Amino acid sequence: PWESMAEDVATNNVAAQTGDPASLLSHYRALIALRAAHPALGPAGSLVAVDATDRAIHAVLRHDPSTGERLLVVANLSDVRIDAPMLSLESGPMCGTPPARVLFGTGQAAGPVVNASGGFDTYVPVPGLGPHEGVVIEFGG
Repeated sequence: PWESMAEDVATNNVAAQTGDPASLLSHYRALIALRAAHPALGPAGSLVAVDATDRAIHAVLRHDPSTGERLLVVANLSDVRIDAPMLSLESGPMCGTPPARVLFGTGQAAGPVVNASGGFDTYVPVPGLGPHEGVVIEFGG
């Protein structure tokens, strides 16, 4: 090879990271397994942008019409913790009062109050998100 090996090659390699649940490799493997297990995250799923009051919060609602699965992906893209991220969706595929549970990430999720258009207003899905932290929340089920 024309480039030398990285200085941390002894610790940052597949063999060293395979048994470490906190490693980047384990993180990506968990994300790949999540996508494989949930049709809404796959190519058949639709993607609806969700508005957030904080510009550092990125949120999308994924929905698979064939299964009815609805997943909310929320990420804090900033270097600081954001408490009570507030989301809104003018209209969408939601109905009733769906329970919510965290599929990926940590913490407890609150269910939204769905509006007449299938969206939600002033929805706070989790108490807070740390720097560069994200969650995937499943509705219903």
